[in-house]
Amino acid sequence: GNLPERPGPLSAHRLVSRPTPNTSMTTPSPTKPAVTLHLTLSGSALPPLTFTLEDSVLPQTCSNFRSLLPRYVGTRFHRVIKGFMAQGGDYTAGDGTGGESFEGGKFKDEAFGVVKHDKRGVLSMANSGPDTNGSQFFVTLGPCRHLDGKHVAFGRVTGGMEVLDKLDGVETDERDRPVALETVKIVEAYEGERRKRRREEEEDEDED
Repeated sequence: GNLPERPGPLSAHRLVSRPTPNTSMTTPSPTKPAVTLHLTLSGSALPPLTFTLEDSVLPQTCSNFRSLLPRYVGTRFHRVIKGFMAQGGDYTAGDGTGGESFEGGKFKDEAFGVVKHDKRGVLSMANSGPDTNGSQFFVTLGPCRHLDGKHVAFGRVTGGMEVLDKLDGVETDERDRPVALETVKIVEAYEGERRKRRREEEEDEDED
């Protein structure tokens, strides 16, 4: 069936106070690859937002997210609730009613508890019930442990925590959608912590 009008984290109206930011950062490794998103707010670029994924423990969920990176480019964070979470990843409808996995359709909840929704900066799959993972995801803006066991959290922010402050301050309407003047858009998405310099490499090859 179709996703409900407001899919995503359950108990979404429960506002959670923001915890003290965690200054410790996890260093990405081969088993915990990094993914970076570049966002704009009202057309102005924000610092890169980098996540470390639990790829070795949640291979299907992480692979789906990484494979969808090109499709995320141009999409918006369509739902933001202060102190709770910012949700995006709907590359088909753009408003939270669409999206599907990289292979099409939905896939089952891979595992719960690998990453807990215990602080700011947790990356987790949005859903409309058990085993309905597609492309939509959310980033926590505060601890929300009531989502443990209901949503598959699969990564954490390891760079650009200040971007979460910007997301937390976005003005929204009565449906938790950022107002037109405060659109949050993904303009670039790639694996790794730094942008690939393909153009420079191509120019070097042309000079040889």
